[in-house]
Amino acid sequence: MLIDDSSISHVKATMLLVLITLILAALLWASISIPDLDCVFMEDAPCIIEITGIYHEDEITHAACLDSRVVMRHSGDDTISNDDIYARVYRDYSLVSCNIETFNGFNFVGTNHYGVQWMGGSGCSSEYWYPGEKTSIDFSDGTFRPGQTIRIDIIRKESNEVISSHSYYA
Repeated sequence: MLIDDSSISHVKATMLLVLITLILAALLWASISIPDLDCVFMEDAPCIIEITGIYHEDEITHAACLDSRVVMRHSGDDTISNDDIYARVYRDYSLVSCNIETFNGFNFVGTNHYGVQWMGGSGCSSEYWYPGEKTSIDFSDGTFRPGQTIRIDIIRKESNEVISSHSYYA
């Protein structure tokens, strides 16, 4: 007696197509619902100070180099006292060897700010950083390279609380 295998093949093919469809749907769902890695490390810290750009060219000649200049903007609603905050900087989730003890540009000059050449902009030009103002930090050349993820945590000195955390892909 001959057995008709064609019906078994159709069932197997249908089950295989359903399985492939379910796997593709699960992959699509996972890619949409994966949380942003910027928020994984500092879930409770809002993004008040945003990195708006990282520049790898000379600010005067615009020649390509590894200038490592970071521009940040205060996107929050409250004024921040520049003397009450400091920064921790990460490159690809590893702490960068630099020291930013204050965001008050006048007081910054007198600090031991290794790893940073200069700081400028309206955000650091007075005692306070007002919403909408920008600050530019020129790190030592070669600190950052294109393709790296840079995160800056702004920390309140008094409590060591991270008041802002933002990551940027250079």
